[in-house]
Parts: sequence; structure tokens; C-alpha cells
Amino acid sequence: NDVTAADLAAAGTDYPDWIARFLDIRPGSVGDLVHSTAEGVVSRLPESRRDPYHVAEALQLYLFRDGGFQYETDVRGLCGRDRIADCLLQTKVGYCEYFATTLTMLLRSQAIPARLAMGYLPGRRLADGSWEVDRSAAHAWVEVYFPDYGWVRFDPTPGNEENGQRPTTLEPGDPSDAPVRPVPSPQPSGQGDGAVDGPAGRPPLPPEELPLTGSPLGSEPASVLGIGLAVAIVLGVLLALASLYRARRSPQIAPDIAYRGVARLAGRFGYGPRPHQTAYEYAGILGELLPAMSSDLRLVARAKVETTYASRPPEAELLAQLRDAYRRVRIGLIRMAVRRRRLPARLSRRDR
Repeated sequence: NDVTAADLAAAGTDYPDWIARFLDIRPGSVGDLVHSTAEGVVSRLPESRRDPYHVAEALQLYLFRDGGFQYETDVRGLCGRDRIADCLLQTKVGYCEYFATTLTMLLRSQAIPARLAMGYLPGRRLADGSWEVDRSAAHAWVEVYFPDYGWVRFDPTPGNEENGQRPTTLEPGDPSDAPVRPVPSPQPSGQGDGAVDGPAGRPPLPPEELPLTGSPLGSEPASVLGIGLAVAIVLGVLLALASLYRARRSPQIAPDIAYRGVARLAGRFGYGPRPHQTAYEYAGILGELLPAMSSDLRLVARAKVETTYASRPPEAELLAQLRDAYRRVRIGLIRMAVRRRRLPARLSRRDR
């Protein structure tokens, strides 16, 4: 980990093709405030420091220190159903998933590849030298991609220093020591139509994006695959019905269990969450698949996020609403699976 700021500043923007999805901003997911805020921060940088690293650093520090934002776990009633990034930029109050999602969108608005990451902070060191990592250490941060260096962590969330949270700062380094990036030359006609090799021996495409190969439609292997798919769907429906029966008998359901239950059932039918998606983004994707369930899916996502990252026990009213929403979403997924033997490729492949 001897990389310096000068190294990343000189890394350039020669991104592999597979990075495109980490530059994508779904239509309607952010408002003009995201773009204007990012442009305002970048405009205050000298021309010589408008490379992806220094832009990422400036946007991180804007949220962490310079923009007047505050860490607050109770954001109920602040924005209603507004988009997360717009909500944080308007109110300047939120917790880690708000800050990380906002930084991700700010970076993508400047054509800098970024993804959301979730996990745990180091936690608190106790008097006996051991470390305590409890629920308050659950955290979300951002990773930014740099050619030849891969993903680098940036953490814009203020206010959780007791668990080891801090923004990314690198040693300046000597710009003259940074490797010179050659300008890629155009490839001859007929070459380069395949995948672009990733840096440091990375595969051309992540495994989840490798193109599928198989026999022509109607051939024997394809028929066997179709039968196997049908059997898998039937088994998935039976398992879902059994789980639904258990859910009906339970007076309440914990938000984490509800979210995992929806994701597990949807995953059986080809719609599991992707690593780069937030709970809200995943709920939005499923909402396109099941428009009638959109509000219920948002409720499941909100309960999961607030319980995990806001470190706040759910209220009795929310748990009652969650149980009903969870049941309706699962019924909707089961009905969809029964209606469709083959799920539409647009959603199942688009967000991988």
C-alpha cells in the first residue's frame, strides 16, 4: 500500500470496457443538485488538480468536512421519498449510506468510476487490548477505480471516529516519480473487438458479465436446460410457499430477515442483488419488475437500511407494516414466477 497521491493523479482515464457500469447513473435517480454540487467543487480546484484522484479527494472532503454536513442516524421525516443524494445535499444530515451513495453519484457525474461498498469499521479498542466490533461499526463507503491500481477506498462519512472511521488521505509523493501513462494507439481494423484486458492480470470482464454460450435454440442441450429451468422454478415456488406459510404465522419479522428473504426468493428466479447495489437501488430494480409492489419494496429497503446503519431499533408500527409488505412482495414474486417460465433479460442482465 505504498501508492501515493501522485501515483493516482497520474493514473489517467484509460478505463477497461467493463468499468462502464460503474459510471452509470440510472435515469431519475439523481436531480440537478448532484451535478451542480459536483461541478461547484471541481470548479474551485486548480486546473492542474482536476484529475480523477484530486476530484475524488475534494468531493470526499466536501462531504466529510468542508460542506457543513452532520452525521445523524434519525432522518425520519426529512425528505419523504426524495432520492438519497438529493436528500443529503439539501438537508446536510444523514448517516453512512447517505454519504456513500451521494459521493458515488457525485463521482459518476464527473465520469469517475465509483461503487458503493458495505461492511464494518475496525471498531473500538478496549482496555485489555482487544477490539470490539458491534452493530454500530456497520458501515458503507465508496471505492474509486484507477487504471493499474484498481479500487481505492474513499470514506466521506463524518462522526463515527470512535469505530475507526476516517477519510482517505495519501502521502503526496513526487509527481516526477509517477509512472508515465502511454497514450493508447488505435487498433487495426478487425482487432480489439473482443474484451479489453484489465489491469494487473484482471480478467477482461468480471465473471458475472462473461457472455453466455450454448447450443442453438431447439437443440438437445438447450431443451435439457429448459427442463432444468422449469424444475428449478417449481422448486423455488414450493420453497417460497413454505417460507410464506411460516411468515404468516409469525407476529413480526426483523428488517434484516425481511430484506434477505426478499433477496433470496428473487435470487431463485434470477433477480438477486448485485454487490454494487444499495438496498434502495435493488428495491428500485425489483420495483420495475413488480410495479404494484414498489411501495412495499421501498418499505423493506428502508427498514433494513435504518436498522442496520442508523443503529436504531425499529418501531412497532414499522414492524407491523413490514410484515404485511414482506408477505405481499413474496406473493408477487411467486405469482410472477408461475406466470413466466423465462424471465425477461432486460432487468436480469442489465444491472450485473
